Amino acid sequence: MQLAPGAAASSARVFPNPLYTNTQGFFTFDNLPASARVRVFTLHGEEIFDASANASGIITWRPQNMVGRNVASGLYLAVIESGGEKKIMKLAVVR
Repeated sequence: MQLAPGAAASSARVFPNPLYTNTQGFFTFDNLPASARVRVFTLHGEEIFDASANASGIITWRPQNMVGRNVASGLYLAVIESGGEKKIMKLAVVR
């Protein structure tokens, strides 16, 4: 069974938020349009994650940077882009 993707970037959700790494393993972005792009940045502007949604409009992110190291506790910004529309969400990681 396949889930239907979201209609627009503005309908995107992320959970759990905050993410407690000792009990939860990853963030899930859902209700994304198919092929929506999700990028995660530190508050300093360093890009640490970049992926495109699958046909169901879902992406998971294990809180690691581009080289596979765990990210520190703190706030991060997720930029979701699809069809010329952009949505920015705050993510919190607690280690």
